[in-house]
Order: sequence, then C-alpha cells, then structure tokens
Amino acid sequence: MKTVKSVRADRLDRALRWALGLTLIAAVAWAWAQGGASGL
Repeated sequence: MKTVKSVRADRLDRALRWALGLTLIAAVAWAWAQGGASGL
C-alpha cells in the first residue's frame, strides 16, 4: 500500500530526473551550437 507521501516523493523524484535530463541535453546542444563539440 502506497502512502500519499511516498507517491508525492516518487513524483518529485521523477520530475527532478526529467529536469536534470533536459538540462543536460540543452547544455550539450548549446555547447555543440557554439562549436565546442566540433573537435569530438
């Protein structure tokens, strides 16, 4: 049986990972656009 607190924490954890993933992708895309990834 899941408590409201555990469901809320699970949702928050998932949202944080989503935000972190998007931030990482955006940072890589921005660096690539700046030409930083041209040496890869």
